[in-house]
Amino acid sequence: MLINWEFVPVYIGSGILGVFYFAMGKILHQYEGNWKVLVGMVGLCAALLLIKHVPNAEMRYISQFNGSVLDYFHGIGVALCGCFIVDALFNYLQPILKLPLLRWVGRNAMDFYVLHWIIMLAVARLLMGDIFHIWDTRLQFVVVGLSCAILIPTFIVLRQKVMNKR
Repeated sequence: MLINWEFVPVYIGSGILGVFYFAMGKILHQYEGNWKVLVGMVGLCAALLLIKHVPNAEMRYISQFNGSVLDYFHGIGVALCGCFIVDALFNYLQPILKLPLLRWVGRNAMDFYVLHWIIMLAVARLLMGDIFHIWDTRLQFVVVGLSCAILIPTFIVLRQKVMNKR
């Protein structure tokens, strides 16, 4: 069976969470380069991490291995602050390091976000499904990572070529 129907609510929840992260990215983008907001985000992130360590949340199935639902929202807050901080760091370092790959990934971030989820589900289904029965999470991580590193850029380049022919 390709779709495990008991996870459909999880897929819907993940989609809503993805839209939330996308919207927050758009909102926070307007504060890029604002040092007061950056200092506030660093402070908020530090406060959240002092309150409680990063929870052990499984984002793929939106479940908790330990902790509560509040831990899950705590993790979302830490993730948003962390994304803003890392974005500010790379914006500061980009002129110094001149890494065009990072700029390309940034311009295609939504493709990476959406496609990594599809690839992760497909590879997990292959590895843990009826075909291979591989449950080693480190191996799954490596296979998913390599699959994403190969398939997502390939898809983006092909999509851009098709779009340029129009």
